[in-house]
Formats: sequence, C-alpha cells, structure tokens
Amino acid sequence: MRSFPRQWRTLCLMGLSGLAGCQHGHGPLGVDRCADYPPGAVPQPAGTFNCEWQQAQAERAEQDAFVFYQYEWQLDAAALSPFGNRHVAQVAAGLEARPYPIVIEPSGNAQLDEARRMALYEKLAELNAIAEPNRIIVARPQAEPMYGLEAPIVGRGFIGAGGAGGQGGRGGQAGGFGGGANGGGFGGGGMGGGGFGGGMGGMF
Repeated sequence: MRSFPRQWRTLCLMGLSGLAGCQHGHGPLGVDRCADYPPGAVPQPAGTFNCEWQQAQAERAEQDAFVFYQYEWQLDAAALSPFGNRHVAQVAAGLEARPYPIVIEPSGNAQLDEARRMALYEKLAELNAIAEPNRIIVARPQAEPMYGLEAPIVGRGFIGAGGAGGQGGRGGQAGGFGGGANGGGFGGGGMGGGGFGGGMGGMF
C-alpha cells in the first residue's frame, strides 16, 4: 500500500517536468519551447502584405496627382488648358503637405518643356504656393500609358460593364461581344459603331 504514493509522486514529477519543458529537451507534443527561431520563421499576421500593397498603391496615386500630362497644356504652347488650371489649383492646395516633385510630361521639345516649367512655377506663385524651382521637373511619369484600344474597354469596366442588357453586355444596347442596336463590341458593329468597344455609338 505504501508503494502507490511513491509511484504517484514519481508520475507527478515526470508530468510536471514534461509540462514545464526542459532546458535542453522538448516539451509536450515534441515542441521545443527553448528553440531559437531564426528571423522570418514565424509568418506575419494575416493581411500584413495586403496592407503594404494598398499603401504602396495609394502612395503612387498621390504621386501621379502631381504630374501634368500633355493634354493639360494648350497644344504646343506653354499655357495650361482649362483642365490644367483646375489641376494646378489642386496641386497648390496640397503642395506643403506632400513631398512629391511636380512632374511635367516631356513634349520632345526642350525649349517648350522649359517654358512650361517656368509657366507652372509662376502659376503656383500666383496661387500663393511657392515651390522650389528644382522641385518642378520634366520627366516621364511612372504611370503606364493607356493606348486608344484599351480606353473604351477600361472605361466600360468603370461604369458597370458586364450586364446582360446594359453597356458592355453580351449583345446589349450599348455594345458588347455581339454588338447591339446602338453600339458595337468585340464581335462586330451595330448602327453606332464597331470593332473594339464600338466607337462613339458604343459609348452612348
């Protein structure tokens, strides 16, 4: 009868040592609680990299807001178009809060590009937004260009393409794969247009 308490004490000590883990052995289920995990062995929390990508995309979008493209100028002149004037007012409002450079898309004419750079500098000064001259540069924008054939397809995607009978639908009124009464699409043209996207008739 006295041997049972000793056996129980021994089993309890073994169980406690197993639960606590040993400095040079393994704990329950073969897990070494004293192991030295190298950096990167433990994965980041869920959503970590998605958030980083979203932040990077948002930052690129903010940078592109400081880019003046060719269509924001009046033909081959150094004067801003109406859209360019609205744009420069938005840039002036956020100039101090953002560290991005002001980029002018090159025209291929160095003299014209320099004249546009100075015109933009003077326009910002009129709006009480003083920018360092070296902050206004002539360079290619980082955003990828969009070709004419891609524009109608992307545009329809933004206005709800894919419906069965709407714009961009399969054989709908405003274009699609089969064409319709007022527009074309990939498969041919209706009364309003044909080919990729359907032309003006495909948009309306």
